[in-house]
Amino acid sequence: MTATTTRTESTPAEISSGAATAYSVLMDLVLLGIIALAAMAGQFLKVDGKRDSYVGYINAHGLISEVSEVLVFAAAVVAFTKFRHLKAFVVGTPVLLVAMLFNGYLGGEIREHGKVGYTTVHVPLAIAIMGLATWLVTRGIALRKGRL
Repeated sequence: MTATTTRTESTPAEISSGAATAYSVLMDLVLLGIIALAAMAGQFLKVDGKRDSYVGYINAHGLISEVSEVLVFAAAVVAFTKFRHLKAFVVGTPVLLVAMLFNGYLGGEIREHGKVGYTTVHVPLAIAIMGLATWLVTRGIALRKGRL
């Protein structure tokens, strides 16, 4: 009697290298954006009462956030259309998108309505977003190299 195992994930040959590369590049750009967001936040998240003097950093922070959200949406589309059977991507990428959208909402409330108390949620959520994005980037690299 022999035991057989069924794989729920694709073999590397079943996933086009173009789709894997597209996903990986999109997520690389998302992570780069997230790192830029963290660097910019370090410039204006000071308790010195001079937030308005950092308006350029704050505006750039918002713009990079929005661009990163579009990129993660594109990565989710690639995941759903090209390798929807890989749960790491089909679940992880939309979770990242929702987290980024919610965090963007919090950031808007902080900036536009002065709800600085939201920073206590905004910053830890941003750190979790960075962790999830990093994990998805490493999974994307593995996918691209056929190691899943």
